[in-house]
Amino acid sequence: MRIFITGITGFLGRSLAAHLRAGQHDARGSTHCAAKVHMLEGILHSSVHYRFGQLIPAEMFGSSDSVVHCAHDDSAGNLELNVTSTLQLVNAAETAGVAHQVFVSSHSARADAPTIYGQTKYAIEKIFVDRGLTVIRPGLIVGPGGLFERNVQSILRFPFLPLPERGKAPVILIALEDLLTSLTVVLEQRLSGSFNLFCSNPPEMSRFVRAICNCMGMKRAIVPIPPGWINPIINAWEGLAGSLPPELQRIRTMRLNMTNAIHKTDLPHFVPEPLELEKMVLKACAGLGVVKRRQVS
Repeated sequence: MRIFITGITGFLGRSLAAHLRAGQHDARGSTHCAAKVHMLEGILHSSVHYRFGQLIPAEMFGSSDSVVHCAHDDSAGNLELNVTSTLQLVNAAETAGVAHQVFVSSHSARADAPTIYGQTKYAIEKIFVDRGLTVIRPGLIVGPGGLFERNVQSILRFPFLPLPERGKAPVILIALEDLLTSLTVVLEQRLSGSFNLFCSNPPEMSRFVRAICNCMGMKRAIVPIPPGWINPIINAWEGLAGSLPPELQRIRTMRLNMTNAIHKTDLPHFVPEPLELEKMVLKACAGLGVVKRRQVS
């Protein structure tokens, strides 16, 4: 297959490209960061320089069998840019004759999403669903990059780790390799519809953090924050600033997941035996080069 991946030099984009190439598929894609193309040397068939808001290059999707939309602009206030640019890419791919398109959304995508990220993903989802295209909703991707890497960096930086909801909030996650396996099935079988991809039994935040600390051989003091302390902080910040920083937005999302989970996982249909928490964290930390102690065989 010839698979075109938008945002191919991002964490998921380059991981998917390598996985597809190992399966003898032809990976190509677009990126706004040409300097990172060298990371895919020997993996990438071809690349196109493209940034949201620019004119889409002619023949960008030519001869592609499927398109996986991974590109996302994280800049503040870019909800409309993400939505309109993704729609333009969908239209260009359809014009080029690409019959199968997959949008990488998020578990946080929902009508009542408290974050701009979740709102953006939900708005784009509607485009794909209305056209009968494919949507996947992964949880937090546990692998050597992305939000997981930022979590590890936070643990390395701070000796104390305050956890909201007393650390009992569920972490909706999926191992990188389980996501790549699922995505490959979706592409090879040209599946359409919406698929929720995350572990059936989400671990509590405290267990997730301890698993990371264990792999790094580091001790961190976990400070459980009672639920009653969080709401006043969030409300006061929002009242004064008008918007919440990403950290408080994520806390609000976690609280929403605890009280009103709307997605049920489809992962067992693709991966009968997903990686257990400790093993997926160990692999991810190893990929980041921060493993100090192995307690998982």
